[in-house]
Amino acid sequence: MSVRWLALILFSAAAHGQASHRIVRSMPNPHGTGYAMGLAFLNGQLWAGANGSATIYRIDAWSGAQLGILPAPTANLRGLTHDGSALWVASWNPRIVYQVNDLTGVVLSSFPAPFASGNPDGLAWDGTNLLVTDDVNNIHWVTPTGTLVRTVPVAPSGGSSNPRDLGWDGTYVYAGYQGTPGRIRKHDATTGAILVEIAAPSGIFQQGVEWADWYLWSTGGNNASIYQIDFGAPYLELVGTPNPGASIQFRLTEGQSQTGDLAVVVLSATGTAGFSVGGRVVPVTFDSVSLLSLILLPNFSATVDATGVALTPPFAIPLIPTGITFWAAAATLQGSTVTGVTDPIRFTTQ
Repeated sequence: MSVRWLALILFSAAAHGQASHRIVRSMPNPHGTGYAMGLAFLNGQLWAGANGSATIYRIDAWSGAQLGILPAPTANLRGLTHDGSALWVASWNPRIVYQVNDLTGVVLSSFPAPFASGNPDGLAWDGTNLLVTDDVNNIHWVTPTGTLVRTVPVAPSGGSSNPRDLGWDGTYVYAGYQGTPGRIRKHDATTGAILVEIAAPSGIFQQGVEWADWYLWSTGGNNASIYQIDFGAPYLELVGTPNPGASIQFRLTEGQSQTGDLAVVVLSATGTAGFSVGGRVVPVTFDSVSLLSLILLPNFSATVDATGVALTPPFAIPLIPTGITFWAAAATLQGSTVTGVTDPIRFTTQ
């Protein structure tokens, strides 16, 4: 059976604020219900800090399997980061940043906090320097030997202040904030301005943050989970139950917030890679199970609201048998340039 539907959604500019994101998956934090703190990542491994117990767990980032335990240089550990060679650990009290062996925990070097106010909290590595937060709303760039390079204030906002752990994507800083509600915020690295934010999946006690392999990783203080987050990327959701004859909708977010984007929502039961839009081939590449092949059949349009979300009008599923599997995905275009492609979603008529 060959069935093809397609919806067009015209995008207007979305205001900065709540970012589109989705929780890819979660795994147990090996610290359990204890107060977990920082996260670090390297080569498919995560290091998760355990406040109060002077313990750091090394785990497989994809399976969650525990690979090892190493002693921390302090029971008051906070943020973690990895520089590609060694692990770094921030100590809230004493006010020291440690470099340690990532397998044994042996201290390789250390330096006292080079700023007068606040205690060290979160950590990130930008390839040259460490980024260190304090508990009075600053992010400091510090050399690996402890020389202060610059300081960027990040003003508290929305009931959440005091930046916790950090992530660095090469351009922007991500900071976790404990508070009511807990937040994860993307900051301008020069001004400290809040560009976008999301609600912390761990709740009010947001702590560990890391950016790695194009994902944001986070954990909470007393929430026994580590979350892998697809942050700021377009994603697609099915709204409604796919019963033949019933109405469903698609909810689409667009993280780039670019004026004039054209989002093509595609839905098909058949396929080969790629499809054409107005004479342009959108190079969508999915796994062999989720390949798509579509023709341009405009059905309806919508505009993005202030939160960056577009919800298509309802449309009825044809009277087809139950048990038919469909795949849906979306591509955003700026002129002839593909600005984003969502992961495919898959569902079966009921």
